[in-house]
Amino acid sequence: MKHLKALLRYLAPLRHHSITQIMGFCKSQFMPAVIFHEELRPVKVINQYGLLDLTWNTIEDLMTRYRMSRDIQDGVRHIQAKLPSFLKTEKIQYRGIDFPINIGYTEPGKAQLGIYFGNDNRVKISILLSDMGPGAFTASNYSSTDVTIDESHLQALQTQLESRVPRSPAETTSLLQNFHSVIPVAYEYFSLDSDKVLLGGVYARYLPCPTCQRCSVPYHFTSLPKEVKLVAGFSSNDYNVDDWELSTGSAEVRSSFKRSDKGIRLSFTESHTTEKMTLFQYCYAVKNSDRDTLLWNSFLAEICHFKSRFDAICPSSRCKLLDFNLLYAIRWQIELEVENTPGTWPVNELYLFVNKAIISEEGYCQVPDIYWTQCPQGTTRLTALELHPFGIHYLPKLTCKANTISFDLERQSIKLLQNSYESCGLDPFSDEAARAVGPILPRHFNLGE
Repeated sequence: MKHLKALLRYLAPLRHHSITQIMGFCKSQFMPAVIFHEELRPVKVINQYGLLDLTWNTIEDLMTRYRMSRDIQDGVRHIQAKLPSFLKTEKIQYRGIDFPINIGYTEPGKAQLGIYFGNDNRVKISILLSDMGPGAFTASNYSSTDVTIDESHLQALQTQLESRVPRSPAETTSLLQNFHSVIPVAYEYFSLDSDKVLLGGVYARYLPCPTCQRCSVPYHFTSLPKEVKLVAGFSSNDYNVDDWELSTGSAEVRSSFKRSDKGIRLSFTESHTTEKMTLFQYCYAVKNSDRDTLLWNSFLAEICHFKSRFDAICPSSRCKLLDFNLLYAIRWQIELEVENTPGTWPVNELYLFVNKAIISEEGYCQVPDIYWTQCPQGTTRLTALELHPFGIHYLPKLTCKANTISFDLERQSIKLLQNSYESCGLDPFSDEAARAVGPILPRHFNLGE
């Protein structure tokens, strides 16, 4: 009975179309229960935080995804307004980017949100009493390049795509760009081990079959079970390299941080205590939203083409293709630790030089040059053995993380893309669709070598 009263206290003040409504309750000591206005069916989630499985294959799926995301967020905000003692405000909310909105529970472990379908197949939120559970709820965000999307927009788009009427090239371009603008944008981040990374490159991640030798030889970038293959590249004249940034708690190290046209210099003296620090730098394939939208259009228009070319290199079709990733930025990161022991330094000052990343005309980004030296101009270099008396036992650790726009072939359907391009009289397994939507065409690499 105590739990029943607690649940009623939560639900009673909530009046919203996206929240379950109480019709009555049963005070039986054998089966206390809350009676709702309608039958409720649980919605499939993919983790304990309530993140929805929003797989899509059709325009109808996109409408469902949009409606569910909108209704859940509306309901969550109503609960925040009426029950501030239950839900905190959003921790994260990025507009136009596929980050979910994470909402923390004020008192984790007492109650949590549940998601259901009502009689009208619209989602309903309810509050579940629980002695244990996650500390936050994840409200999925519908993210696309069109931030003003609505259901009528999607319905009109579906009608246009299903009507196979003659269109001018300009009408075809407009229709496909409109179609691409409502495809949910997903972002993926993973490490690359290569000494050369292609900005604007398209990387296929896959699980190689055990017998197909041709699939595991070229473009082996990572040590993970998933293989990564560079399948194509979009050229850009808009490459951009940010300055190196320093993250450290040491005021001394920050004050020694100097920039130049070539990169940065850090200086250390024997008086420094043991220091840990991180240096990072971003490189971008594009640096303005218009170019970014063009790249997104061209990438989507080539998905069917990329897949057909990839499938052709595995005759047995046993390699499992997971996703295609358009690399729009990379993050170089250096982890550094200096374990200083006073009285051991052979000289009074030591310098670390890090050069800026260099991007070729084709978009290949070379590994930044990093070295220690006793020379303030950086004309000489110290070996790993020569660094030991300074308390430096490991060379700086450099990692490269790819920031990509991802098309997940397990959760997103190329059939919808294929049908849409064919309805416009275009061959989806060629560059025709990409030519129709914009001026950026990819370079396709030979995958069989």
